[in-house]
Amino acid sequence: MKKLLLVTTGLSLFVASVFAQAANISTTAASSFNILNLTTSMTTAISNTYFTNDGDTMLVVKTGATGISATAKTQAQTMSQAGYGSVPLTDLTVAVPANTYALIGPFPQGRWNTPQGTVQVQLTSTTAVSVSAISQSQ
Repeated sequence: MKKLLLVTTGLSLFVASVFAQAANISTTAASSFNILNLTTSMTTAISNTYFTNDGDTMLVVKTGATGISATAKTQAQTMSQAGYGSVPLTDLTVAVPANTYALIGPFPQGRWNTPQGTVQVQLTSTTAVSVSAISQSQ
């Protein structure tokens, strides 16, 4: 979803685009009692993929003749743990070889969720790449 933000300074008017981080792929519920048909749940990938995350959601990436990298963008900068102090957090990059299905996740909400409850994943290429999100929650 695209929104416009109007900013005025003195006599000048500037228009800036602000993109809401809404999910742009759907999430399929999975349970131990059903079989997922990945052929029907996959959608064409876009460079910045967002999916709704409940903390038990995983991303499925299917590549074509060329491998890609998928980078999950961390939203938290540090994590604190008693006895260990503050640990810096970074993005997670996964190399997905050609002609492969990769299952990436799950994504704990505190680290990965945007304010809209989605996870952002950047793909290095979208040529012949399909994606889907699967939630393990029951």
